[in-house]
Amino acid sequence: MKSKDFAGLAAEVSELLRDNGAVSAADAWQTFAGVFIVKPAANVSEICRSVPGVSRDLSQASNHRPRVQLIVQSIPALARLFAKIGKEALARDLRSIADAITPFADMDVSDFSARVTARLMQPVGRRKPGTDLELVDRYLESLEHTFRDEAAFKLAFASLKADKSAKAPEVKEIAKRFAGGSAENKKDALKFIWRRHESVMIDRAKDAATAGRTAA
Repeated sequence: MKSKDFAGLAAEVSELLRDNGAVSAADAWQTFAGVFIVKPAANVSEICRSVPGVSRDLSQASNHRPRVQLIVQSIPALARLFAKIGKEALARDLRSIADAITPFADMDVSDFSARVTARLMQPVGRRKPGTDLELVDRYLESLEHTFRDEAAFKLAFASLKADKSAKAPEVKEIAKRFAGGSAENKKDALKFIWRRHESVMIDRAKDAATAGRTAA
């Protein structure tokens, strides 16, 4: 899904929440929608890859402003709804957004959105000569599509690790786009990629454990 299209969807979600009296959540979604206007032609996945590099400093947090958590907790129901009506690609984008922003759940939405926007507006450095961008895009797509399936992701990661044509420049570029990390070498780049996956798996396990205790 294109970024500009998701911005429109986020605005509609905000309006729906406001009509139902969820003012704080509506404000959160309205502010968050602005992030996706910065690069309207980009894919949602590209925006998500910019999020991990955002500072998590909470020194300017306010108790009176909507938090990112309000967006995170809205997404599962939306993703299920779109999946049921055959919009699996949109549901997948929503889940990717949730994975990207969950670590920032305690931040003010306005502060978080401003930081993501600033990161998106940073000039893109020139790629080093010889970097195989087709290979980069191919592995990025593979990693993104298997991100929530642990077994499938391990296979995609193993394929990247074993691919002799994926040299340091390519793997470093993949790590930068997928995990927001600037690695010094191929080994460190692979670590960045794996750690992003690992952190999501840990968060999901914690959520499952919490849900189990609540049910009990």
